[in-house]
Amino acid sequence: MDNEEKGIPLYPIEAVAGASGEDISVEASEAEGYYRIPEFSSSCIDFLVKVKGTSMCPEYQNGDVAGVRKINDLTFFQWGKVYLLDTDRGAFIKRLYPCEENPDLIVCHSDNAEKYPRFNIPRSSIRNVYLSLGSARLRE
Repeated sequence: MDNEEKGIPLYPIEAVAGASGEDISVEASEAEGYYRIPEFSSSCIDFLVKVKGTSMCPEYQNGDVAGVRKINDLTFFQWGKVYLLDTDRGAFIKRLYPCEENPDLIVCHSDNAEKYPRFNIPRSSIRNVYLSLGSARLRE
């Protein structure tokens, strides 16, 4: 059964960290589940990840599910958009901006900027980049 029949896989964010190479290398066995979200299916979503923490509140809250698509061209970013970055520091979701002082750095912003200050990350420490195309909030 392929992903289209099963739905979009949901991976723990830790499964994305450390992935390397041009293709998504998370294992199918690591999927926590599969979801059918019609709006995500038509947006070329590669997989879903559960958002952890409050750094991206209010847009992305703890437990939300973000639909992401792999970006292969690391020379072009849509500044101000939210990305899932797989870096040598781990995987995290941030809004990205250029660093005016140094083009080898990317500025990572949290939407909850009062509690989480922005920080720079070297482009060289980024292994994979995924554009967040939307999120879903699950109610318990």
